[in-house]
Amino acid sequence: LDHVNLNVRAWSDELARFWWDALGCVSDPRTPSILATNVAGGCSMQGLQWANIGLQQVHMCVGEPEEADQSMANGIVGMSFADLGELKKRLDSIGVAWVVEGTSESADLVRAGLTDRAIRFSSPTGVRVRAHEAASGAQWFGPPGAKEAGCCQPGGLSAGLGIGYVEFAVGTGSAAGIGRFYEQTLGIPTALVAGGCCRVAMATGQCLLFRETATEIPAYDGHHICF
Repeated sequence: LDHVNLNVRAWSDELARFWWDALGCVSDPRTPSILATNVAGGCSMQGLQWANIGLQQVHMCVGEPEEADQSMANGIVGMSFADLGELKKRLDSIGVAWVVEGTSESADLVRAGLTDRAIRFSSPTGVRVRAHEAASGAQWFGPPGAKEAGCCQPGGLSAGLGIGYVEFAVGTGSAAGIGRFYEQTLGIPTALVAGGCCRVAMATGQCLLFRETATEIPAYDGHHICF
């Protein structure tokens, strides 16, 4: 799972405080040249921000027409942090409210390197994030030995260890069919877990989660993920 793309209408100091100061993501130094290349090729974006966390990223194109307010309203980005207490302090310092998610709510999200100690909060543009405290000794999500070999995103080390999963809300009765699609079309192993949830496994310990809900699913807003 490489990145989640979530466009924003305009970049702001509030967004900078959230992604850089509170979450401790690192601004990727490659973005100016990538932006220039895209604009030269006819792209309409007015700016570009890549927030690096571990070996993963959040991509935020600025000012794309019609799709500028992508917030992935039906999804939650699951991140891993070695020190959840420090993250809480940083969120408090910029006025971002967070809630604790107990074991009963998040036990089925626990994957390699993640614990069930988690908090949930939202970005200034409505992106929902669930931050898990990492298990002792947990590393980045990526190929074994990547960190030891010096593999990293440019710009410096992030406070977080990476994006462990993305969870999507889906209609009642659809989880099994989603699992069949990934298994039969892409050859990826899946599992149905308690509460009507399909887990799509990745070799890196990451996963996609498709959780059934009886509530109305928001209209697709143009976001994408890359794996």
